[in-house]
This record gives sequence, C-alpha cells and structure tokens, in this order.
Amino acid sequence: MKQQENGHETNFNMTFISQILIGLIGLGFLVFIHELGHFLVAKKNNVKVHTFSIGFGKKIFKWQHGETTYCISLIPFGGYVAMSGEHPGDDTEASDRDFGAQSIPVRAAIALGGPLVNIFFAFFLLWGLFWLGVPEYPEPKRVIGLVSENSPAAKAGMKRGDTLIAFNGKSDFKFKEMVETIAVNIGLPQSFKIKRLDSIFSLEITPEERTDFGIGFAGFAYALEPSIGEIMDMNSPAAKAGLQKGDVFLEANDMRLYSPQSLAEQIKKSQGSPIVLQIKRNESLLTKTLVPEFNEEHQRYMIGILFASPQKLIEDYNFIQALSRSFSQSIEDALKPFYFIKKISQGQVKLKAMSGPVGIMQSIGYTVQNNKTLYESVMALFMFLALISMNLGIMNLLPLAITDGGILMFLGLEAIRGKPLSKVIQLKIQQIFLALFLTFFIYITFQDAIRIPLFLK
Repeated sequence: MKQQENGHETNFNMTFISQILIGLIGLGFLVFIHELGHFLVAKKNNVKVHTFSIGFGKKIFKWQHGETTYCISLIPFGGYVAMSGEHPGDDTEASDRDFGAQSIPVRAAIALGGPLVNIFFAFFLLWGLFWLGVPEYPEPKRVIGLVSENSPAAKAGMKRGDTLIAFNGKSDFKFKEMVETIAVNIGLPQSFKIKRLDSIFSLEITPEERTDFGIGFAGFAYALEPSIGEIMDMNSPAAKAGLQKGDVFLEANDMRLYSPQSLAEQIKKSQGSPIVLQIKRNESLLTKTLVPEFNEEHQRYMIGILFASPQKLIEDYNFIQALSRSFSQSIEDALKPFYFIKKISQGQVKLKAMSGPVGIMQSIGYTVQNNKTLYESVMALFMFLALISMNLGIMNLLPLAITDGGILMFLGLEAIRGKPLSKVIQLKIQQIFLALFLTFFIYITFQDAIRIPLFLK
C-alpha cells in the first residue's frame, strides 16, 4: 500500500512539474514578444536600452551585445526593457537618447509596441489556426445526463433525461455559451425551457458559487454516451464479463444510463454486488453481468475500464473564412477582460476567479496534456496562447500607472497640460500602484496555489 501511495505521489509531482514547464515556455514566449515590441520600437528611434530581460530579479543568464545586456532572470513572471531615462527616479545623466527626451508620439509608440505585438500575434495566430483546422467538440445533444445532488439544478427540479429546449429565451444557443453565462452570474436566476416526456415547462436555476474557482455553477451536465475506451486489465471484472473496447452502456440494473458518471454511481452503490448491464456492441444488444471489485489504491469499487472521450471534429475554413473567424474571435477575446471585471464588480464572479502567472502556466500545461493526439495538443496550446496574448495586450493598455497604458495616460496628461507631471508626483503615483499591484499579485498567487491539486486530478 505504501508503494502505491508513493507511486501516486510521484505521478502527482511529475504532472505538476510538466504542467509548469510547458506553461513556463508558453508564457515566457508571450512575455518575450511583448518586450521585443518595446525593444524594437525603442531601437528604431535610437533610444538607449540598458537591459532586455525575460523575468525579474537576479540575472541567472546574461550576455552583452553592444550597449544592451540581454538576460534571463530568476523570477519568470514577466520581463522588462530598461531604457535610459525611463523612470522618474532615474539619476542617470541626461542625454538626447533618453526615453524622456523623446517626443510624445515616439514615447507613445514605444509604450504601444509591446501590447500591439501581443494583439497582432493573437490575431494572426488565430487566422492561421482556423485555416489549418482547429479540432473542436461537436455541439452535444441537449439531453440532461447528470444532475448533482443538492445542486441548484436539482433544487430547481431538473432531472436526468430532460431535454433542454431554450436557455434565457434563446433556442439557438451553444453549450459553451450557456456554461460561460452560468459561470459569470452567481446569484442571478437563469431561465430554462425543458421537455420531459410529453410535457414542456420552464424553470429557473440560480447559479451558486463554486468555491474552489469563484465562479457560478448549476450542477447539471449534458448526456454523454458511456462507452469503453480501454479495458485496463485482462483480469478485471469488465474483462472477465467479456466486455470489449467500444461497447456502449445502455442500462445498469434496469436503470437508464445517460453518462459515465451515472454508471460510476451504480458501481459505487453495488458495494460489490453483481450488476446487470445492457450494452450495445455494433448493432447488437447484449446483457452482461459483472461483479465490481474494491480498488485499494483508489478506495472505491471499480470494473477496470477507461471511458471513451468524445471525438473532436475539424471544421474546414478557407483563407477568407478563417480571416473572418479570427477577427470575430479576437474581438470576443479582447472584450472578455472588461466583461469579467464588470462581473467581479457586481459580485457575480468572485475576485479569486482571476488567475496569476502560476495559474496561467498550469492552465497552459493542463490544456496540452488533456488531449488525445499530438495535433490536438499543439492546436489547443496555440489557441490558449492566442487568448492569453490578446488578454496580455489588452490588460497592458489599462491606465494603471505601472502598465503601458499608465505611460500613455501620463503622456496624455502631458499633451493636455503642455508639460509633464513632476517627477515626484509620477514617482508617488507609480509607488502607490506598485504597492496595490504587489498586494493583488500575492493574493492571486495564493489562490493559484490553492487550485493546484484541481489540475492534477
């Protein structure tokens, strides 16, 4: 038993390490191109650049080329381009190559260089991905396959086997759209039109907070055909009963099965008693009886199978269609941060729902690992990077003093006033925002740490 526990712990640790490494490479690349945007515009305008760094803190790897030091620093959460005369508190001797000595349009162009690279990178990456073909899950049938006990859906009266006809008055909604709407509307009733047998009626479900993520949940899922993806052991109950890969479970002890979870529940309830299964194999209906066995490692009754996952489909877009899809997706991704912030301010999403660098890196790694084929993993990685790149570009344009948007804000004030704010005032504003940012950074990093195990299950 001890060996099993140690093996599980080793797999747990390796999964976490691999997720972080994959995520670090992905996030590091986005930071690199962001800082490269600032760097190239600065160099183009003959502004002296002291340092180009990926990461913050102690320089662990560096080299000198001309007047600029290029380095990779210890803390991999971001990066910077250090230009001469960039900060209000700099004591360097004034030079016409200083950032502050440049015209307002030049300084604005340097500030915009990073965010615009991220935004254009996301747009063109999406264009290429849609043109190549992005694997996506087909829209599922709207039959309810799972209603969690004591969930908002259960309290509202939703049942397995119900068919969802409309959501918030729309009959042409998409599953993803419905899930995202529920997630950002904690405490706000959502309207559902249901068909049950020959009856059609409406009900309201009020999403409750999923405390581990700070978003709303309703507690139901669409039906997913429970079929066998793999027989794990030839001595397992499933193998002994003659089950085969591809078999579809229809009933267990005369109960209709709508999802893998519903079969798992029947296995749990059996407590080792025989289960009579009705299955479909190709065009044949078969009845099989098996006896679940208690698994010491997982501490539950199991039958020794892995369920098959839904197959992703690739939708073909020509060059022009891919351009149109990229444009609409880019607009949607660009507006998401503002919509999210609005929902947080209204209390319909909790602040802890936001992710910091640790959460983003782990999400990138998790996205790559949870796909069946290399092509699906690569495409999922690039789709996620496009989303993060767009968000990184947009969020950096916010006028928060320590962001690129903050620089643009100061430049706008300078243009209106005819002179810049005093260095003392600029420094004080930046120090206040830096203190707020560090507090927020510590908070979201703590939340990321709490959620780490959820990505490793």
